[in-house]
Amino acid sequence: MRTGELGLAPGTVVVVTGASSGIGRAVARAFAACGARLVVTARSADVLAEVVRECAAAHALAEAVAVPADVTASLPAPAPLSVPAFLLRRAQSWHGGTASSRPLPRTSGPS
Repeated sequence: MRTGELGLAPGTVVVVTGASSGIGRAVARAFAACGARLVVTARSADVLAEVVRECAAAHALAEAVAVPADVTASLPAPAPLSVPAFLLRRAQSWHGGTASSRPLPRTSGPS
């Protein structure tokens, strides 16, 4: 399989947020020109439809799907967890809990 100008193999899946304008749209089009399969997301469904058409026209193998998403609403903050503890927990979940033989201490969050 020949790679594109960005060093990306055709058919590689790429997710681009903020794809409706500016850098996000330019990035989506650049990956599409390499034959990527794209998931493009932004708040405007109408504009994303245009981006999908542009991406599909950029390369014979390029595909794109639009996922309108508005993440401006605030989400509840998770309990604080130190970065090393977070990474160790992630490693435990990836490796069936074998990263450590004892449970991790929980950090206390705000009341």
